[in-house]
Amino acid sequence: MATISELKTELKEEVKAIINSNFNVIITETDTIPDIGDSEITYPNLVTNEQKCKLIETCVLYIDIRNSTELNTIHQRSTLTKLYSSFVRTMTKCGGHFGGKVRNIVGDRVMVLFDKVNCFEMQLILLF
Repeated sequence: MATISELKTELKEEVKAIINSNFNVIITETDTIPDIGDSEITYPNLVTNEQKCKLIETCVLYIDIRNSTELNTIHQRSTLTKLYSSFVRTMTKCGGHFGGKVRNIVGDRVMVLFDKVNCFEMQLILLF
């Protein structure tokens, strides 16, 4: 395992390589939410000095349980697990039903992205 000093040096070098003018960022515009395995989205590659990414105009829907922190003081762990699991499962299915793609789940927060076409109208349906 590297020491903190070695890690700091390594990180400085990597950041320097990424912000260098020789590092190429390849941006592809799209109207649809890319799949996780999309080859046109990459991490910074310090061997080829490039990173691929996509640009999309979209709507993002964040959903979470109001006052969920307080639930931890009221309910047992098994009850909370069932509550959070039910909530996340329901919200991901609802988002998918309206064409959304779930891109993040953290605790009781679900993030859903929508393709560009009609994304605003889809969010209005979900909100009302």
